[in-house]
Amino acid sequence: MTEIEEQVIDLIERRAAQGRAKYGVGMDRTDLNAEQWLQHFQEELLDAAIYVEKLKEYPLPFNYRHPGQAFARGDRVRKVKGYKFPGIVVAAFTTLEGNWRYVVQCTAEDTAGILHIYNAGQLEAAGEGDSEAGEGEVLSYSPLL
Repeated sequence: MTEIEEQVIDLIERRAAQGRAKYGVGMDRTDLNAEQWLQHFQEELLDAAIYVEKLKEYPLPFNYRHPGQAFARGDRVRKVKGYKFPGIVVAAFTTLEGNWRYVVQCTAEDTAGILHIYNAGQLEAAGEGDSEAGEGEVLSYSPLL
């Protein structure tokens, strides 16, 4: 058995003990019919829905990574091919089709601060001191005057 499974078993045992202490009965009780059990279940689910709504009020941690998300805010990355674009992921979002995109702020000295949007296939993880890493020339812009 894994540690997670053991933790779940421990939670079940503690919850059962709390129920016995509070109500004087456990799940082996026979005084409720199916409709009453369904009513208890529905009330528990409604409580859970309320907890979910409350938790949605809290911001996610800065570097939270959703399932399927290749990079999180704060990750150092670099563009895989073409011009160099080392940077830090400052935002992640999904397109209307559900594909992940990453807003990367450039960390190269002469173009620091420029933002570009990439998909995961265009980026790779970069090391801490990797400010100029990548293939090709560093992207540069001329001011429009």
